[in-house]
Amino acid sequence: MRGGLDRTRANYQLTPALTLTGAAYYQDERSGAPSADAVPVMHVGRTRYALSRRTDLYLVGAYAKTSHGQFVSLARDEAGFGTTQRSVMAGIQHRF
Repeated sequence: MRGGLDRTRANYQLTPALTLTGAAYYQDERSGAPSADAVPVMHVGRTRYALSRRTDLYLVGAYAKTSHGQFVSLARDEAGFGTTQRSVMAGIQHRF
């Protein structure tokens, strides 16, 4: 059984307050039987706007897909319900 996570990420600071991030994650979870291999791929995009040195607004979107009809989940602790999943999240972060 093989396993591993490959990640590619890029950041671009559009303005001093606005940062764009894109990432792709690939999880190699081959078990030996091709019909059981999930091999999920996830694409993530994030926009972060700095209100101050310690406070940010953010918007994150993610899309995950597996192969061979295996289920995928964007959440670590949740079971998957399909071969693809999408998610959007917005929030505010304040560092103390």
